Amino acid sequence: MEGEESRVKELDVGRLEFFGHLERVERMRCYWELKHVQLKTLEQRFQVLRQNASSVLAKAAHVSSTTHACDADAGADQ
Repeated sequence: MEGEESRVKELDVGRLEFFGHLERVERMRCYWELKHVQLKTLEQRFQVLRQNASSVLAKAAHVSSTTHACDADAGADQ
């Protein structure tokens, strides 16, 4: 009887260790999934910022060239 009880206890301890390990694995999996989602979100935000910056720079260049053309026209009128 004592031999059986000790084997049962060993199995219980082994199961507890195994499930503890599974919990740690699951926790790490969730952590890395969250990091992956955060990284994707940051990449998307960066792309939007880059597109906005390109658009602003293009508009600034257009305004600058238009302003210089107007200045040249105004100088010709004088």
